[in-house]
Amino acid sequence: MHFESLSDFFAMGGYGAYVWGAFGVTALSMLILLINSLLTGKKIKSEIKNKQERQARIDAAKIWRIHYDPKTPEETRNYTCSVFGVSATVGLVVYALNQNMDLFFTPTELVYGKPDGTKPEVGQRLRIGGMVVEGSVSRDPSSLKVSFELADVGPKVVIEYDGILPDLFREGQGIVAQGVLKSANTIEAFEVLAKHDEDYMPPEIAEAMEKVHEPMGYSEEQLKGSDQ
Repeated sequence: MHFESLSDFFAMGGYGAYVWGAFGVTALSMLILLINSLLTGKKIKSEIKNKQERQARIDAAKIWRIHYDPKTPEETRNYTCSVFGVSATVGLVVYALNQNMDLFFTPTELVYGKPDGTKPEVGQRLRIGGMVVEGSVSRDPSSLKVSFELADVGPKVVIEYDGILPDLFREGQGIVAQGVLKSANTIEAFEVLAKHDEDYMPPEIAEAMEKVHEPMGYSEEQLKGSDQ
């Protein structure tokens, strides 16, 4: 297109307003887009910088916590609960073991107490060994209940048992019974053991019977206490 003068150029053959208006709108749009892109880029850079600084602070806090404050309040609470749980569990296990640990006594020790003063309490589980006193076995004809006396070198104690006695159970033979102390000299047994040898005697009883002339080394106070 050929223009005779500058005014013809701007007139654009009578369409200048449309042409230059379109150019203006396009230029303005491009300017706005440029400015918006610059502002958006600046904002994105600022957000990235803030995130980097925030992450740096978090990393620094973690390092400080590891070296100087290894436990957060939540971790401390969890750690305390864990320690308490483990301690409670150990305590219950120890208590259960103590409850189920059947201490061995001879009839003399049951009545007088051991030389160190240990004496079972009513309701305590225990093991007792001795010789079945001849003529002391008494059976209930209508049930499996049986009672008999047990002795070593001193006083006798009564064993009550509800069940089938071992085939090798004999009067005058050594046996070991497990049960619960029902009274001062009565044991309610839940198990009676007899060895295959008719001459069997529990080692603890054999050792006790070797001290006939020195009955288990009890003090005068212990012997007097047994009469009360």
